[in-house]
Amino acid sequence: MAQPSDPFNSTEQLVGLNIFRAFAVFLMIIAHSSRVQVNLASFLNGSQSPSFLESLLLFNLEIEPIISAMFLFIAGFSLTLSLQKKFALDSQWRALWIKAISIKAAILYFISILFFIGEKGIQFPEIVVSSGILSIIALGIVTTALSLITSKPAITLGANIFLTLGLTYGLEANHITIAGLNAGPGGAFPLISFCFFGAFIGLIANRHKKHGLFLAVLVTFLIGVLLSAIDYPWTFYYKSQFSYFSRDIVLNSVYSIADLLGLKSFIATSFGLPEARSFLATASYWNHSSIFPLRTLGILTLMLTGFIFLFRTANSPLTKFGNYLGQHALTLYVYHLLFLSLIEISQIKPTEGWQTWLLILIILIVGGPVIHLRTKLTFLR
Repeated sequence: MAQPSDPFNSTEQLVGLNIFRAFAVFLMIIAHSSRVQVNLASFLNGSQSPSFLESLLLFNLEIEPIISAMFLFIAGFSLTLSLQKKFALDSQWRALWIKAISIKAAILYFISILFFIGEKGIQFPEIVVSSGILSIIALGIVTTALSLITSKPAITLGANIFLTLGLTYGLEANHITIAGLNAGPGGAFPLISFCFFGAFIGLIANRHKKHGLFLAVLVTFLIGVLLSAIDYPWTFYYKSQFSYFSRDIVLNSVYSIADLLGLKSFIATSFGLPEARSFLATASYWNHSSIFPLRTLGILTLMLTGFIFLFRTANSPLTKFGNYLGQHALTLYVYHLLFLSLIEISQIKPTEGWQTWLLILIILIVGGPVIHLRTKLTFLR
């Protein structure tokens, strides 16, 4: 019987990488859907005992820091696949590649800002520097792409990693929080380092194929085990203060935009709404510690290797579906946020674990046709 071909001998995008990407989005869908369940707070503070299905949701929330890291790690690794050798050697192709990456990053950043406005309204400086995970991915792919086209990409990526983790540790040691860096809903440091790590692992895989990837798993996993023994937090929680006009997210977004344009009174009068006054509210966000990337890199590299070599072809219906979702991961991610936003606005929220899992299943089932429709609308490509 013929043996499956080495996935690294193919110039096509790896099926396993697509499925890994779809898996990461799936985990994030679970995390976001869990927060929609009305009694989530009672499980988190221990006032109510969760069922088995709810325990699975809570576990997923516990590992959310590594889920967000998956996105950056996969993005970095993917960049090394899209950058062909002739692109790196030819200045014209190199410029076109950077232009394509920059356009994609701009789209991600714009989408991130839109969702931030929908959730929190107009908040400065967070709306610009800390709008969410998509803005971090945008920053990550641009800086990583620029690193990859240098004459010494491995050294450049290594320097980026050292500076990122060093700066993060410096902020932690001095108890300094800066929105957009290590605080707020989109703290980029040290999360962006996962993009650099992913690209670094990609360079090893491109040069040494499976042997290099297996060696990377061994080394990074050993480093992670050793650093896990050190008594240092995995994450830090930092508080951010925001100005709101209403506790209703829709009204708050409308009022904040109207206030920026000087139309707040006009909106209230025109629609018969009460005059809104701003008030301050504090929110707490977790942020990866400086040691977190080094502790978890082995797990991510092992998962990447497993997906690549377990799913070399998309033959079964499930792997075909996973491959398809992974190819359109951004569409799936944006769609699920819009879907959950409608759930929030409608106030038809799940009250039990099985209802939340049903919601997740519906999101995935409807996601296929939504992606297909998006691919047919050429003006959205």
